[in-house]
Amino acid sequence: MNGEKVSDDFAHEQCLGITQNGRYLLLSGCSHNGIPNILGRYRELFGNSPDCVITGFHIMKKDGEHTYEEKAVIIRTAEELSRLYTVFYSGHCTGISAFELMKGIVGDKLHVLYSGDEVL
Repeated sequence: MNGEKVSDDFAHEQCLGITQNGRYLLLSGCSHNGIPNILGRYRELFGNSPDCVITGFHIMKKDGEHTYEEKAVIIRTAEELSRLYTVFYSGHCTGISAFELMKGIVGDKLHVLYSGDEVL
């Protein structure tokens, strides 16, 4: 505004919760506010964790080199996700190096999602 930088509060970011046949699915775009925060809000609204989350983690680096601090955040996030029964699918804005770091912690509950893939 008027040449000033204004911080984005990401209030426009929306997620979609779907319940079908007793299963819970959460669709999120880029997870700008952090997937742990989004999952926390989901639990507030629905009283449980989703069975499946399709999301980007917003942690991709074009050069693939994360700082020590960024890696620490990725690791903390992955540790939190690993404690859930939720299965995660990600591709958009995650990046290979971050995905591999998370996969080493989250294991079989984290999958790459490519265009055209079917989930569930």
